[in-house]
Amino acid sequence: MKKVIKRIFLGVFALMIFALGAGIIPSYYFLEVSDYEFENEKIQESVKLVQLSDIHNAEFGKENQRLLKKLKECEPDLIFITGDLINSDENEISPMLDLVKKLREIEPIYFSLGNHEIEYEKRTGIDLTEKLEKAGAKVLEEKFVDVTVKGQKFRIGGLYTVYIPEDYEVHE
Repeated sequence: MKKVIKRIFLGVFALMIFALGAGIIPSYYFLEVSDYEFENEKIQESVKLVQLSDIHNAEFGKENQRLLKKLKECEPDLIFITGDLINSDENEISPMLDLVKKLREIEPIYFSLGNHEIEYEKRTGIDLTEKLEKAGAKVLEEKFVDVTVKGQKFRIGGLYTVYIPEDYEVHE
């Protein structure tokens, strides 16, 4: 009887580990592309935007080659990175900056800081905005830029703090 209970316990434990791994592990290694189409009478010609979010230091192939290839296949007109490219407890940020440099070779990049970037800055005292802009991204935090894409004018803005309460870190 003890052997049966032990096997059941081990089976349930293995199933839980598999279920957990099936959700978390793939998120670090597999790329997912979702396409959305929006129509607006003010937009006369199609514009392709790519948004990257919540990468959290994951690498997709050596030096992110799979990510870069997939992004090029999308043929974007603009690239948005909407936070959490790193983890807040990270010490080495050069892979993130290298990725930004490579993405900038494809199209312009507009970066909005996420909570992990802001927590990283608080922890280290390092100005990520300065480093990201040197790498080629336009960091938008409580500001906007006007751009022209395919002869059409767009206003792009970034605002992190509007969704986070002032005492965010207390209620984490």
